[in-house]
Order: sequence, then structure tokens, then C-alpha cells
Amino acid sequence: MKKFFTPLFLATALLAGCSKTTPEPEPAEQAIGGYNVDKITESIKFANSSSELSESTNYPIKNMNGELSLRFDVAKVSANSVSVVLVQDTKPTSGAPRQRIDPFGTYELKKPDNGAAGLFDMYDGVTRVGSIGNSTILYEEQGSDKDSLGRQFTYTFRISGKKAN
Repeated sequence: MKKFFTPLFLATALLAGCSKTTPEPEPAEQAIGGYNVDKITESIKFANSSSELSESTNYPIKNMNGELSLRFDVAKVSANSVSVVLVQDTKPTSGAPRQRIDPFGTYELKKPDNGAAGLFDMYDGVTRVGSIGNSTILYEEQGSDKDSLGRQFTYTFRISGKKAN
């Protein structure tokens, strides 16, 4: 009986040791594509206040004058970096459609500390400017300033979107 199990054990160990794993695609390969913007949010928080003032706009915007939609186009620059362009499409009810293209920049992709699969933080130098992956994109800018009365505030600008099919 022992003679039967020894070769079976060795064969099983060899087969298990030879299993092939598919390497994870490069971060840029996982992030490239078009992302339809679904919301832009602007927020202000004064240093001496516990509340934050926010205003959001959902996209696309459709009304009797036409339609306005926004899209991020993300292209691979290298294995760990992407270029991001914001495309604005305006389709008026009368007149010709228009398109405006605004380059946002080139960003390095890094796995976040929590290591969520398929999600990457976007960095402009050492500054985190958002996240991309798992069919979503979030771009965020933050700054501080003082108003005309000298009160310190933080301003946050966020654009979120979902991968286009």
C-alpha cells in the first residue's frame, strides 16, 4: 500500500508545483479606455467650521437647448503611467455639434496601501490626484486659501466617472 501512495503523492506534488498563473496586466493596461463623467462636485470647508458646503452637477446635462457630456480618455504612456484628456461634447438642438479637448496631464499609477485588486492611485509627482480602476475614475484637486474676510478655507474639486462600454 505504501508503494502505491508514494508515486501518487509525488505525481500530485509535481503537477501542483507546475501550475501556471496568469501574470497581472500592467497598471496602465488595466486603466486605459474612455470613462463617461457622471458627476462634478465642488466643496468649500472653512477652517473654523465643522460643515462643508458642496455643490454637485450630474452629467450628461440634457435640456431644451441640447446636451453636454464629458469623457475622460485615458491612454498608456508606460507600464505605470497614463495620460488623461477631458473631452467635452456639446450637441445643441440647433447648430453643429462641438468638441473641446483639454489635456489633464500624465499620471503615475501606484497600488494603494490597502492593495485593492485592479485599483490604482494616480500621482502627479508626489501629489495624489485621484484613483482609477475597477471601471471607475476619480480625479480630485484640493487647495487652501483665505476669503476677503481673512478666513482660511479648503477648496476641493472632484470629477467622477465610469468606464464606457
